[in-house]
Order: sequence, then C-alpha cells, then structure tokens
Amino acid sequence: MARRFRRWPGIATTLIAALACAAALRAWWPRDPAAETLVVSSTAGGRVALASGACQIVRVSDGNTLLVTQQQDQSGSAAHRFHVRLLGVRLPEGSTSQAIPLADIARLAPPGPARIELDKRRAATDGAWLAYVYVGETLVNAAILRAGDGSYEGYPADSAAIGRQLRQAQDEARRNRRGIWSVR
Repeated sequence: MARRFRRWPGIATTLIAALACAAALRAWWPRDPAAETLVVSSTAGGRVALASGACQIVRVSDGNTLLVTQQQDQSGSAAHRFHVRLLGVRLPEGSTSQAIPLADIARLAPPGPARIELDKRRAATDGAWLAYVYVGETLVNAAILRAGDGSYEGYPADSAAIGRQLRQAQDEARRNRRGIWSVR
C-alpha cells in the first residue's frame, strides 16, 4: 500500500499569507499621529513643498541639516517634516557626522519662532531643502559662522545681501579666532 505525504505550502504562499495577516492587523494597530508625519524630500516632485514662512525646529539631523515641521494650510491640520540644510554654511571635513546640538542653536540664536527664507537654489542633490533659517531675528546660518563652527560657501545665484552677512560673520570669527579659525 502506497503512503501519502502531506505537502507543506511553498515559501511564496507562506509569505503572501503573512503579509495579508500583517495588513489586516495593521488596521487595528494604534496609531501615533506624530509618527505619521513623513519627511518630504525636495526631489519627490509632489504637491507638498517647503515654503518660506514659519516653522518649528524639531532637531538637528547631521551637521548643518535641521529637521523642521511646517504647517501647509491655514487650518493647521496638515504638518509636514522637511530636512533643511543651512544655505551658505559648510562644515569642516570630518565633522559632518557630528551634529551641532539644538541647545547650541538655542545658544547661538535666541529662542523664538523660527522662520525659513528660501533662495533661488532650493534643493540639494541628496533631497534636503536649502534655506536660510531665522530664530527670532537672528539668522542661524550667520550665527554658526560667527561662532566659528563652519565656513562660508557661496554660490553665484544666492542672495547677495545675505551672502555679505555670512561673509562678515565668517570674517568676524576669523579675526577673533573662534572655532575652526582658532588653530590657524
């Protein structure tokens, strides 16, 4: 008499069943509204874009890149997160992984509402948005240069008036031998 063997389902069938169960369970999983806020890239090409105006600084991502939250409509219901790189600020080699702490930004610029100002050059190649960031009335880009934490990196199409401010801030740090200029 021949024996019959029961055949187990294949890997593909098991994977599909597991994904279907996970999708069904996800509908009942508790959701955190803050976690659902996605970071919008400048290379996404979607309808959501960083705009000049008020924002909230969430944290410093890496080096001279901030994670900010900005309301997209007047009702205040749709908030999006953006990676914003400080325009005109270049950090020294090897320090890009070391973030300037948010406490240092609070030290460099007085606390208050943050504001973003965009220039002609709005997007970096890695998806970050390029902008000038103001906390209160202080330009954070210039405050970092004035503290000697970075150097000025100009671009021909950038704002000439803000470029002069950034160069003056760097020159002040260089004259007073602050930060990276202290060893030269």
